[in-house]
Amino acid sequence: MKKFSLILVIVIILPIIFTACTDRVEENADQENTDQDESVESEEEETEESVIPELMQQLEEEESRREMERGSMTSYQLQMNYSSDTEYIYVYDIEENIYEIRSVNGLLEERTDEEARAELEEIRIYMSVNEMRPLRFMMQESLSAMNFSQGLIETFYNESSYENEETLGFKINSMPEEENGNLETFNLQMEFFEEEDPWNFSYSGEGAEIEGSYGEENDNHSEIIEEMVGEINLSAERSIHIMMQEILTYLEIESTEVSYFDVEADFEENLVHFYWDRIEKEETDEE
Repeated sequence: MKKFSLILVIVIILPIIFTACTDRVEENADQENTDQDESVESEEEETEESVIPELMQQLEEEESRREMERGSMTSYQLQMNYSSDTEYIYVYDIEENIYEIRSVNGLLEERTDEEARAELEEIRIYMSVNEMRPLRFMMQESLSAMNFSQGLIETFYNESSYENEETLGFKINSMPEEENGNLETFNLQMEFFEEEDPWNFSYSGEGAEIEGSYGEENDNHSEIIEEMVGEINLSAERSIHIMMQEILTYLEIESTEVSYFDVEADFEENLVHFYWDRIEKEETDEE
């Protein structure tokens, strides 16, 4: 009887002990895997946390350098269009001594000269067009400074000029869609410091045309432009610098060769237009 009881105890207890040990081993293994996963995630987060501030610092340093090269802003022009045919226009120009705040079909009280100048100078710092910043970010910064609601505006346009005679501008939808949709019209114009003839690309539902040395080997200009637009990403979420560089890289042109760059793409859902005039056109023509 005692022998049978001992056997019974062994039969019952051993599986329990084995199961408990197995569970403990599995728990330890799971804990080790969890610790390893958390360690990897932690390392990735630390890498991201260290890289992002570094990139932001580089961006800020580049912005500061370019702003020093440009000098102070000498003028800016802001225009906001509403679906109700209402327009609000802000014009600030030191050289021409023009200071205006006006509206078309709007309720804004119009102001000019010294009355407008004080208000325009107060918000001037938020009106600077910088090729290193995303277009939508600059729009939101400007609207916030003027206490305008983004949701009511259909299109937003801003242009600013500087002491070194550079001019930058852009125009976008206030509330862009995530997808651009089909391309409806496209225009690209480039002028060069050395080459006399500019390059012009134009595209619409009626056809396409390329003026300049590019595309001479292919008469199907619609195909050339459609392929180029398909390879680049034109979006209000991106900066002038990045989008311009993508186009120039596609066309195999060095950015240092270009004195004037203007691209306008009107898609089914979105509008993206920006330009960068690095020197005065009058000086280019004289040369």
